[in-house]
Amino acid sequence: MISESEFRSLVSREVIDRNGKSVGYVKTLFKDRESGRPEWLGVMTGTWRNHHRLVPATDDLETSTGRVTIPWTKEQVGAAPEYGEARSPHLRGAGTGGLPALSQGACRHHLRAV
Repeated sequence: MISESEFRSLVSREVIDRNGKSVGYVKTLFKDRESGRPEWLGVMTGTWRNHHRLVPATDDLETSTGRVTIPWTKEQVGAAPEYGEARSPHLRGAGTGGLPALSQGACRHHLRAV
């Protein structure tokens, strides 16, 4: 499991998919409100880094290289639910449920993709 200090250090790190392709950069971190446990990475993706995708903060993340290597492909992350920037209350595709509803959709997406 990712420690709290390691989780915070992921911001601005490059994200690499399981095939070695660059996916984007960690922009935002999301923790479980009750447990404080790391839950999601908000990853900037796209040519202009203008898309923000949720990626689970799982034990499968590899961070020892100074980058974050994830167990999904770039294409799978690109198809994951998108959220608004951290300062924006709007979560694209989340309806009125906010982050909990969006994270449920992202969880279903990434579980199907593995």
